[in-house]
Amino acid sequence: MDLIKLNRILFPKKGGISKVGKHYLYAIGDGEVVKVGYSIDPKARLKSLQTGNSRSLKVLWKCYAGNDNKQAMTQEKAIHRKIARFKIKGEWFSAGCMVDVKAWRPKGAYLKDRNDEELDRELLFKPSK
Repeated sequence: MDLIKLNRILFPKKGGISKVGKHYLYAIGDGEVVKVGYSIDPKARLKSLQTGNSRSLKVLWKCYAGNDNKQAMTQEKAIHRKIARFKIKGEWFSAGCMVDVKAWRPKGAYLKDRNDEELDRELLFKPSK
């Protein structure tokens, strides 16, 4: 049995291997358009979105969303519903969504260990490369 088949059996989630670890919701944008999604590493996601994008993007917001893909995806769907009126295409929204995004807090008992102050310090005070 090859590794791909084994991974699909062991990790039957969409996309094969289930990523475990802290997942974050993020808003990445340029002041006019904003991508709202989830990632284990928002900074790496910023780099991948910046590739091929002529506009200068930055992480505008992030928030802890759970410890696995399922939790994070549930939180992502909830925030997408909240900001649906700003939708441009796919997971891209007009910058007007940021008021709702910044005010939004995830729901669910498994988020009680979230430390927004720590995340804010990490986001605000880590120098960009």
